[in-house]
Amino acid sequence: AGREVRILDTSTWRGLTTLLTRVEPATATYTFPRTERVGTRYLSATFREGSLEADNILPFLLYSETGLSLHLSRSKVSKGEHLELRGQLLDDLGEGVGGKTITLLLDGQPAGSTATDNRGNYRLSLPTQDLAPGRHSVQTCFDPPPSWGYMPSKSTNHTFEVVEEISEEFPWRMMLLAPAVALPLLLIFRRKKKEEAPLPSTSMRKMLEEFSSAKRYKDGIIAAYHQFLGMLMGAGLYEVRVNQTAREVASELARKFEGFPREDFEAFVKVYEKCMFSQKEPTQAEFASALEGLCSTIDKMKWG
Repeated sequence: AGREVRILDTSTWRGLTTLLTRVEPATATYTFPRTERVGTRYLSATFREGSLEADNILPFLLYSETGLSLHLSRSKVSKGEHLELRGQLLDDLGEGVGGKTITLLLDGQPAGSTATDNRGNYRLSLPTQDLAPGRHSVQTCFDPPPSWGYMPSKSTNHTFEVVEEISEEFPWRMMLLAPAVALPLLLIFRRKKKEEAPLPSTSMRKMLEEFSSAKRYKDGIIAAYHQFLGMLMGAGLYEVRVNQTAREVASELARKFEGFPREDFEAFVKVYEKCMFSQKEPTQAEFASALEGLCSTIDKMKWG
């Protein structure tokens, strides 16, 4: 008892901590910085005193949570065309994870894969020639081996519709042939188009409501932030930079886009920061406030 044992990380041979032996088993705690390299590491327990020495090496896995976003170029596609998909793989620091395989799931089944670039971005092109007309679902997943040091993640499930032919134009020639018939049809056509156009935040709101039903408020807020960044990237409006905070994103969006609803977005950011830097779970009221702030931001932005 009373002997000093050093604990080292053999990948750097850096001393992490020390402990004093006792009659009963001794314990020590070390918290790895969030910037540490993930993957399989080895700890060495070393004792040296005079002619006495002892060593023991044990492997352990230092891992990072991940978030995966997915954005569809459109929600309706003509049979035979390609549906373009974009997204980004981020670690728990919000940094892009490059060189990792992303698998596409079509209606729950693997339908292709791609790799992320050095910023964690990925692109996929889905052919629809062999798909039956109707609604289909797509999702991307990241399922790494444990030795990589990254936890698996999945994007939000999105739906799209395959149609034989897309026609959003009103048959104006009918106005020349039978205006008495065509004019009421035109009014119905315009009203129908207006009614069918969903708000940009519809999919985000649905995702957050699912997290709310499961009372997973913290997970929902973090997933929503990554999904929002994916929407910006997918629309070609913004490129996420390494180590950029949510407030820095808010400031840059406010500078870049006239009329950006910064107050709405910062209402969301306030709760997001609590989720990232506090052990406390946000309350249901905070979650609801964040949901409205983010969805209001999305609906007020110009995505065209």
